[in-house]
Amino acid sequence: MQTSIIPIFIPHIGCPHRCVFCNQWQITGHQGLPSPDEVRRLIASYTASARTPRHWEVAFYGGSFTAMPGEVQEGLLQPAYEALEAGTIAAIRCSTRPDCITPEILQRLQQYGMTCVELGVQSMDDTVLEQARRG
Repeated sequence: MQTSIIPIFIPHIGCPHRCVFCNQWQITGHQGLPSPDEVRRLIASYTASARTPRHWEVAFYGGSFTAMPGEVQEGLLQPAYEALEAGTIAAIRCSTRPDCITPEILQRLQQYGMTCVELGVQSMDDTVLEQARRG
């Protein structure tokens, strides 16, 4: 079965720095934070458009998901979790910074059915990170 991603863009939301190589507003064409209802609508729109069965994954991209306040994370995760529980989607994933992960955050993500956390590790060299304004 083909895997398809339902991208939910949160450009620059949660990012503590503005890296020189990153302009998520331009890359995604989105600004601001989607509402839980927008997440619900996007999931419904993508899944209704498929002509063949797919392994759907909701993916929160474009910011540092786990650096957002917990209640904001939960608001965005709730509609995805409902779709996961209903069998509409098969997985939930997010992208974040490696310094924005704690055992408590991982526990929250697991409670909402998160299956993959993509860590944006641009370099292991502090000098490179400093020059890129990565923090």
